[in-house]
Amino acid sequence: FDRVLSSNQWAKVLTVRHPFERLLSGYLFACRSTDPDIRRRHCVNFTNASKPPTFEEFVSALSPRAIERNPHFRPQSSFCALEERLASYTHILNLSSPDFSHRAQELLLNHGVDETVVLRYFPTDTMHSTGSQPVLTCGHCTHASSRLAQFLTPEVARRCVQLYQPDFRLFGFNEGYAS
Repeated sequence: FDRVLSSNQWAKVLTVRHPFERLLSGYLFACRSTDPDIRRRHCVNFTNASKPPTFEEFVSALSPRAIERNPHFRPQSSFCALEERLASYTHILNLSSPDFSHRAQELLLNHGVDETVVLRYFPTDTMHSTGSQPVLTCGHCTHASSRLAQFLTPEVARRCVQLYQPDFRLFGFNEGYAS
């Protein structure tokens, strides 16, 4: 891994997501799933709950230790020693950006990936708009970006900024809450 990161012969691509969206997406997947097994295994601090917690209850109960143990909620900055290795990446794509799919397609095509492969993973015909942001339609998608206003309160946003301060700092995400 270190050899690839230090090589000029590789394009090193990192995809990140705004912590508000990522936390909501993880919550929707892990805690609001209709599959009780998913809730039991992934809904941090509520694995034995008979009903899903509200987003506010969930975020209030999170601790740095609890989120470190679950990849759905662990800060992105803690993956692959990104604090030390971020400068080694040649491209950083923001999944929360409205042009993410287009930028990913362009990057892959410019690096010689066959168009049929690119369109399989970043299909343009399965995109639909949710206001200003396109969203892929898929089985695992939670459409968190279009649902933020429904779930994110100023208090939850403040707690999220506390829990994910390393991500906000390292990737330059906006800490402001926009309803």
